Amino acid sequence: MRGELAEVVEALNTRTAQAQEPVLAIDLPSGLEADRITCPALWVRADWTLALSAYKPVHLFGAAAAACGDLSLDTLALPLAWTARQASAVRPADAELGRVLPHRRADAHKGDAGRVWVIGGSVGLEGAPAMTGVGALRTGAGLVTLHSVAEVPLVTPELMRTRHDSLNDWLAHESARPDALALGMGLGAQAPALARQVLAWKRPSVLDADALQPELSGLGHAGVIWTPHPGEAARMLEVAVSEVTADSLGSAAALQQRYGGVVVLKGGPSVVAWAGVSVSRGGHPGMASAGMGDTLAGVLAALLAAGLPTEQAAQVGVRLHARAGERAAQRHGYGLGASDVAAELGRAWADLSAPSG
Repeated sequence: MRGELAEVVEALNTRTAQAQEPVLAIDLPSGLEADRITCPALWVRADWTLALSAYKPVHLFGAAAAACGDLSLDTLALPLAWTARQASAVRPADAELGRVLPHRRADAHKGDAGRVWVIGGSVGLEGAPAMTGVGALRTGAGLVTLHSVAEVPLVTPELMRTRHDSLNDWLAHESARPDALALGMGLGAQAPALARQVLAWKRPSVLDADALQPELSGLGHAGVIWTPHPGEAARMLEVAVSEVTADSLGSAAALQQRYGGVVVLKGGPSVVAWAGVSVSRGGHPGMASAGMGDTLAGVLAALLAAGLPTEQAAQVGVRLHARAGERAAQRHGYGLGASDVAAELGRAWADLSAPSG
């Protein structure tokens, strides 16, 4: 912003601040750049931005997203080919996601609802798989079993626990298979080797935390969801964390290409990458606390066990978890624990399932 234009913007910002007049930005507030998530020294301070044709990174990530104010989208009556390059990510509405949530028949039993295994935990990190198990239960899994070398706390009596002297030996000789599994939460250094064994089963799987390692590159399959936060994503891509956060869309897509399956790059907001890319809605800043990712892994595993396709399970699961965080914030305020969010998953499910309009 230079010269007369800078003077106009400064005058506009001063006037609207004093008179409390609302400002509408068309596509993006002047001064911000579509592909940048940071704010310059001067820009139009908008109360509401009407994005045109597609969401851009400026609308969704970093300080720039907050600078856009409330956000709406008008797709315009343009040929899709004209906007395909700019429309790098979709942002599904709750009604769209609610339509793909699984529904049980009236005569369903626990075996129909999905068997989930949670493989994780070590000394000092016993709570991680427990939170994953609770996330799976609250998302409708019929049977959830925690497998660990540690003594996992029984946080709710509905969870089943099996302690193993060696997870490697158990997996090598186990003939049974779950409908879906989650692996890596609090597992420690043994996680990559165990992940290799599990990936060879070709079962619906969620790989999280310690299982998110560069040596697993290329080993994913269509039924796998990888769930890194930016630090883990940087390790998997062998780049700096700042490179990941500067381009969440590109980083998620790069992870998917390198590892296969579906990638959930966690953050505010989270990005889901498969053949396409979507950006989650909602959530709450209070969710920035330990254990949230463990709970999300359980949510995703339960949806996979219920039979949802991998990319749908990822998109629905991320939004379901975010909506539960919004509800938990209404109940508890700013600081949230993973258990607070897990307790709201049922109500969040009802929100997404509610008829629109």
